[in-house]
Amino acid sequence: MVPRRAPRAPRVRRTDQLFLDALPIRRSWVLTAKYLLGAAALAVYVAPAFLLCWLAALRGQDVTTGLIAIILARTAVFVWFVHAGAFALGFLGRYRTVLLISACLAFALVASKTDIEVSKFGPFALVDRTFPFERHEAPVALLLAPPQERRR
Repeated sequence: MVPRRAPRAPRVRRTDQLFLDALPIRRSWVLTAKYLLGAAALAVYVAPAFLLCWLAALRGQDVTTGLIAIILARTAVFVWFVHAGAFALGFLGRYRTVLLISACLAFALVASKTDIEVSKFGPFALVDRTFPFERHEAPVALLLAPPQERRR
């Protein structure tokens, strides 16, 4: 019995690449379009959830425009961080799964075996325990100040 060749996936990839190379636009425009479409899709997914939470909060507490702006800014920056990471992983091809698992394991190892508080790292600090309750202080300091300065 002679083993068969792999399915036509490699041939399809080559023809897709030839199609993309034949388009009369730059490769950077294709990447920009993919990035913006992904961001728009995330906005479509996150906006209804944000609006439902906002409407639910209106019933139980005093919701100000400052609170909404702060929560919206925190949400947007965290979603952008996740989207940028996923977009970057998309360039790794078949190695993306291995690298993602390795990065998650390394992250968990650093969190458990060292004194480094990964919850104080910029994007993760945005969605900590104070996320839904911060009313007066904008989260700009969480992203601009190094972790050592934030502890003071």
